[in-house]
Amino acid sequence: YTVSLTATNSRGSDTATKSNLIVATQGPVPPTAQFSGTPRSGNAPLTVQFTDQSTPGTSPITNRQWVFGDGATSTATNPSHIYTNPGLYTVILSVASAVGDGREEKASYIQALVAPVAPTADFSGSPTSGPVPLQVQFTDQSLTGGAAITSWSWNFGDGGTSTTQNPAHTYLVPGNYTVSLTATNSVGPGSTTKTNYINAQIVPVGPTAQFTGTPQSGNAPLTVQFTDQSTPGTSPITSWSWAFGDGGTSTSQSPSHVYAAIDTYTVSLTVTTAVGPDAETKTGYIKVASGSPIANFSANPTSGTTPLTVTFTDRSVSGGTPITSWAWDFGDGGVSTSQNPNHIYLVGGTYTVSLTATNSRGSDTATKTNLIVATQSPVPPTAQFSGTPRSGNAPLAVQFTDQSTPGTSPITTRQWVFGDGNVSNETNPRHTYATAGNYTVILLVSSAVGNGREEKASYIQALVAPVAPTADFSGSPTSGTVPLQVQFTDQSLTGGAVITSWSWNFGDGGTSTTQNPSHTYLVPGTYNVSLTATNSVGPG
Repeated sequence: YTVSLTATNSRGSDTATKSNLIVATQGPVPPTAQFSGTPRSGNAPLTVQFTDQSTPGTSPITNRQWVFGDGATSTATNPSHIYTNPGLYTVILSVASAVGDGREEKASYIQALVAPVAPTADFSGSPTSGPVPLQVQFTDQSLTGGAAITSWSWNFGDGGTSTTQNPAHTYLVPGNYTVSLTATNSVGPGSTTKTNYINAQIVPVGPTAQFTGTPQSGNAPLTVQFTDQSTPGTSPITSWSWAFGDGGTSTSQSPSHVYAAIDTYTVSLTVTTAVGPDAETKTGYIKVASGSPIANFSANPTSGTTPLTVTFTDRSVSGGTPITSWAWDFGDGGVSTSQNPNHIYLVGGTYTVSLTATNSRGSDTATKTNLIVATQSPVPPTAQFSGTPRSGNAPLAVQFTDQSTPGTSPITTRQWVFGDGNVSNETNPRHTYATAGNYTVILLVSSAVGNGREEKASYIQALVAPVAPTADFSGSPTSGTVPLQVQFTDQSLTGGAVITSWSWNFGDGGTSTTQNPSHTYLVPGTYNVSLTATNSVGPG
């Protein structure tokens, strides 16, 4: 190539011409391997015609090597190959010329299939046994045979059928049932039968407990005749068990019972058959009266540590006339007029509780001495602290302040763990962090009744004082023919403060202030490149 340059200024122009200055020689190009195969899938044995579609480059292709993926090879240009066994096959073609080689690999390119057969029918059912009505979920587990199953035919053995793939069927009559399934694809049907597969059973029915009592109320002593009205279910009743609510019991079918004390009584009856038991309970069923109420109560819990919450339950007998008011004295100065109050004991001690129940006929008081025992609960200390300052350049001196609360006993010991390997047992220590880093601080406090701990993760940050950047960079490519475009990449270290400017000198008179510039060299030569990076501390 002949090259000329015309240079012009305000006075005129001039042209320089250099004949045959540039001699460009055509580089050698290796071949590019390419191929196709037809057909790519089908039933085994599968015959495939392969076609070489390679391009030779600057020299003719001199040899070919086919690898068919089943252990067979060929050097023919367009070979035909038979895949005997089913499978997925990767095919490779390698071509060579005087200036180089080419290779193409096609993974899982050829698929030789197994010829489909009729399905292998199979299924499961869940549950396979149980009382009627028994609902069974059937699940098709048939093997397709290589072709999609298109229909299902179920026979459930009790006259029921279905064409659904996964049907649910309900057996209403007890018995053993044989179930069959026929699955069909494009090749044909496949069937399976499971004999006595489903066992539907008779449902056992337990007894139903019922009773009455006469009379249900009256003055003490009160005789009550109880009558069993229970139904037996599918098996006869074999036993009766009565609880009359006053501690009395009976195993008679229809007993008579005398209530001697004034109260309200809950009665229960439990009947049993071979299938199982059943019970009926009638709360407050029998009322034995005297006129005025009889005060009584219970408490739960009756002991524990403060603050102790106690639930009080009124168990007074009305005396035949409704109770109209309740007056509680909890023994610690607290009172209540609720029927069933809750009360909190805040101070440790032993407390006597009384309840006065009143109706229109009169009142009665029940007092339970030393009923509640409240133990003053020990409170361990709670660890808390602060540190000032929490961040700064190393070495960093931090003043720590203990803000812990002692609980019920004074704090006796403190243990500070500063996170840099140092510890202290002072109340408010001052500690210097010599090395930059993030430090987790822990304070442990102890008293006679327990311990407290506070941990503050990454609480103190000691920083490295910033310095000027350490400039560094790379360029790609670093050699080639002009015009040569080079991408420069800043790889400077910040020095701890953000880099705010970049100054590039590319060695050919070109400059840039971009962080990652691109520059084109137009004149052949070897060039020195420099970068100056600057942060708030200074340049590097």
